[in-house]
Amino acid sequence: MYQTLADFDIWKDRVLQKEGFDIAFKEYYDTKVKDTYVKQPCEIINVDNNINGNVIATISCPNPTCGRVMEVSSVNYKCCHRDDAAAPQNGKI
Repeated sequence: MYQTLADFDIWKDRVLQKEGFDIAFKEYYDTKVKDTYVKQPCEIINVDNNINGNVIATISCPNPTCGRVMEVSSVNYKCCHRDDAAAPQNGKI
């Protein structure tokens, strides 16, 4: 969004052509988003700080002599946009 505002001089003439700032802004923003996703096809979020209290599932240590609940040190989420977003993914990334 910031880049859209920073590039205002590039698209400011479209405000009058498109009958409003909001429409011109949205159109330019959409082109910037598409350009970004072409360069970076995956979105990744890493959550690293003190998330232990918010973890839904716990996992026990696979070592048969241990059995303790494993500590969660980070959670990673990833969504890649190389495929059709409308197609069902069945929980797969």
